[in-house]
Amino acid sequence: LAESQGDLAKAAELYKRAIDEAAPLVEKDEFDYDQFDEMLGEYCRLMVERGMAQQAYDASPDPESSLYWLLDELTERKQFELAQALIMRHQQDLPEADPWWSFELASLHAQAGETDQAELIYRGLLTEEDVASYCSSGLVELYFQRGQGMEAYEEFSPRGETFVQLVRLCQEHGNPDLLEELIARHAEQAPGAADLLAARVVATQLRGERQELLKQLLAYRDRPASLETQRLYLEQSMLLREL
Repeated sequence: LAESQGDLAKAAELYKRAIDEAAPLVEKDEFDYDQFDEMLGEYCRLMVERGMAQQAYDASPDPESSLYWLLDELTERKQFELAQALIMRHQQDLPEADPWWSFELASLHAQAGETDQAELIYRGLLTEEDVASYCSSGLVELYFQRGQGMEAYEEFSPRGETFVQLVRLCQEHGNPDLLEELIARHAEQAPGAADLLAARVVATQLRGERQELLKQLLAYRDRPASLETQRLYLEQSMLLREL
C-alpha cells in the first residue's frame, strides 16, 4: 500500500521490519525461506530505486542473498560501477576468496564495456576449476566483441565448445561472414563434427537463402546428431517460415 501511494521509504521500512523478524525464524526452519527471500528481493528493489543499494547491503540480515538481488537490480539499470563496488565490498567480508564473486566482477566489467579489466580477471581465474570453463566462455565473447572471433577459435579449448559458442554469437549478432570462416576452419580441424551441419544451416539462414536452407534441413533431418544440432534443426525449421 505504501509503495502504491508513492511512499518508497515507508514501503522499504515495512519490508525491512518483516525480513528482520523472519531472519532468525528461517535459521530455525520456522519460516519459509522462499517467502523470506521474496521479501528480501522487494526490499532490495525499493532501496535501489531510492539510490540506497549500499545501505541495503549493510543493513541486510542476509548480505549474500541481498547482493544477488542488488546486482540484478543494478545491472538492469546499467549501474555497473556501483554493482562492482558492492562485490568488492562483499569480497572483503569473506573469510576466504571465492572465485565465483571474482567471476561475477569480471562479467560486470564486460557488460560495462571495460574489456581489459574483464579479460585480466577472467585470465586470472582460468586455474580455478570451479569457474575456469565460464571464464573461458567469457573470454571467447570478449574476443568476439573485439572482432577477433577467429583468434578465439584458435586459442580456447575444447575447440568444439568454442565453435558452438561462436556459432551462437554469429547468429545472435548477424555475422554470416565470420561464421563461414569458422565453418571452413572447423571443417579442417574436425571434418566429421555434427555441429558443422547446424552451423551451415545457421549461415544459410543468416544469408536469407530460403531454398538452400530448406535443402540443408531436409538433408540431415533424420541423421544422428548432437542435442545442440537437434535443437538448432528445430529452431531453423521454425525460422524458415519467416524467410
